[in-house]
Amino acid sequence: MGCYIVDDDGIPCRVGFAVGNEWSDHRMERVNYLWLAPSKLRVCSMGPELVTDQQFIDIRGTCLIRRLGEEIYDSGELLTGERHMSHTLANLEDHHFKYPQHRIPGCVHLHFFGTMKFSYPNRPAFHSGDEVEILFEGMGAPLINYVRRLPLSQKPFMVEKG
Repeated sequence: MGCYIVDDDGIPCRVGFAVGNEWSDHRMERVNYLWLAPSKLRVCSMGPELVTDQQFIDIRGTCLIRRLGEEIYDSGELLTGERHMSHTLANLEDHHFKYPQHRIPGCVHLHFFGTMKFSYPNRPAFHSGDEVEILFEGMGAPLINYVRRLPLSQKPFMVEKG
């Protein structure tokens, strides 16, 4: 993902890149491709390192899922970068920052660029404690997340009825 900060004059500045995990709901997206945006209204994570000298041309990675120490899913090679995208990085940045609301001084933006395929379209259902590891060459240490199911009363963004 691209990491940006908007300077005092409202000009977005790319600080660098980091590995990200955007946790899309691919089942929702498959129902209707127009539901791409709401399919991404999920928890996401970033890091653990900010890479400031990476060329965003041909970046290769993997997504692994482990349960109780045993690998239950391997995405195979995931490709990202301009060589594997239909738009240039400059074009994506121009598109994202064309809105005045995206150029407010001091704001930070994290822009997920994605890969050429879903990282885990046919994966098994997640269980509490599953470990998800995402690693991309040249992007530093892998990003590791653990699945944790919250009781319904603790789920974020829940609206109380009544």
